[in-house]
Amino acid sequence: MQKPGYFFLIALLPFLTGCAKSNQKVDELKKKSEEYQASVIGSRYQLIEFYSDKPIDYLDDDSLIKSETALWKYVKPYLIDDENVMDMNGTVVINQKLEMDPSIDSAYIFRSYKFSNDDKVVFFDFVDYYYKPLKYKVSSMDSSSILIYVDWPNGAKLYSRYKRVQ
Repeated sequence: MQKPGYFFLIALLPFLTGCAKSNQKVDELKKKSEEYQASVIGSRYQLIEFYSDKPIDYLDDDSLIKSETALWKYVKPYLIDDENVMDMNGTVVINQKLEMDPSIDSAYIFRSYKFSNDDKVVFFDFVDYYYKPLKYKVSSMDSSSILIYVDWPNGAKLYSRYKRVQ
């Protein structure tokens, strides 16, 4: 005769192994977010690409209906020469250089940044094109660039690539 505890353990086994896999994934993502955080300290980054993975009508408040993936032409001119320097305290110093946002008098803008994760993805808390906080998802990161994205309402992903400047 089987003991009741044996059946209980067999029933719990898929749940317990699922939790272990989930915890392992979270641990891997946490390690990755910590590595990303450490690797950007003192580095300068500049926006070099902006595109969508699916055709979208980026400007939905005009009368033209477009379906495009190449979105660089929509990048604000003052963002193109910005250099973003990450410090060890979670502050990004944005050097506006020659082309400045007309609504901001200072050549330097100070904002917060942070890498974090949940059980599915690594996030990058950074700034949008008005220097307001925005939570991105990290698509990839290596020694030369960071590729981040936000989810667009039609299911597309809007990607921004920042290259590391020497």
